[in-house]
Amino acid sequence: MKKRFLEYFINELKDTARDQGLVILLTGIAPVILFIIHLMFSLAARPEYINTYWENYHNWTSLYATVIFMLFFLIFPIARYGRITDSRKGTLFTLLPVSAGGKFLSAVLIAVVAVPCAFMALYFASDALVHFVFPAKAGSCLFENISGGPVLGIESSETENSINVTNTIFFLLPFTVSSAGLAGAVMFRKNKIFMTIMTCTALLFLFGWLAITILDDVDPEKWRSFISGSGVQWTWAGIQTVFSIICLTYFSVRLRHIRL
Repeated sequence: MKKRFLEYFINELKDTARDQGLVILLTGIAPVILFIIHLMFSLAARPEYINTYWENYHNWTSLYATVIFMLFFLIFPIARYGRITDSRKGTLFTLLPVSAGGKFLSAVLIAVVAVPCAFMALYFASDALVHFVFPAKAGSCLFENISGGPVLGIESSETENSINVTNTIFFLLPFTVSSAGLAGAVMFRKNKIFMTIMTCTALLFLFGWLAITILDDVDPEKWRSFISGSGVQWTWAGIQTVFSIICLTYFSVRLRHIRL
């Protein structure tokens, strides 16, 4: 059983590298590509504005990373496992000599663990390379910015009695977004990427509305005590973990009861 699963998992990795490897590579070196684009546009900038231009680039790198990370983590599982609900490719998937549990574990290891980790390592390495070669233009690298603050990018402000998002890259945890992508891969039959993005966006807005509604009734002193420690970080991480478990459970159930 273990040998069969290992063979299946290795084959899945090989298929992933063959089918999505180029996309993973190009997305992973996005910092290099974006820097080259900015460098080309800088040639048309006036000399007196060139310093401001590169300061703006440094400010935009975090936003670029946030958007690219979120889209990659969400879309990759759909691109890789969206075929499961396809009448032709899904039939081949169901006939593979591996249990549903083995297929589920393999999908989670690839879509939630292995590929996201490899992608992040490549992205941060590419960003560090750009900042190492062009320190005057690129400024500090993303990894330095992230390591200098909270993991989730959430900081509490006791004076303003509020919460500030200091960096948005890991505000939504990678495994949470990837888990949502796996659920979307088997939840919808058509327009999987669009429908998954719209569903996740709607859920985020709904959660935000519920959070604001609930917090309006919270005693200010209790709220101040809560945000003064690490409660906000742990609560947000816990909510995302629960959501991930729900998504992965749904994916597992759909794998066992797939209808083509």
